Amino acid sequence: MGYDAFTPGEVDLSWGVAELKKMGKKAKFSILLANLQDLKTKKPVFRPYLIKEMGGIRWGFSGSFPTAFPEAWIP
Repeated sequence: MGYDAFTPGEVDLSWGVAELKKMGKKAKFSILLANLQDLKTKKPVFRPYLIKEMGGIRWGFSGSFPTAFPEAWIP
């Protein structure tokens, strides 16, 4: 069983966005995170959603995280 997509959480983001981007390039699945934007371009850092057909049905997947993290999780 493999992964089709992954949404980073608070612990994953504590490694930093640059590290997640590096890991994402190596991953054999999509990283989904709709509400993390590049500060300069205002574009999503990762794919916001994925549409995948399985068993003749089209499924939509999206990823997001809370807009506020506890201070302990801010890198």
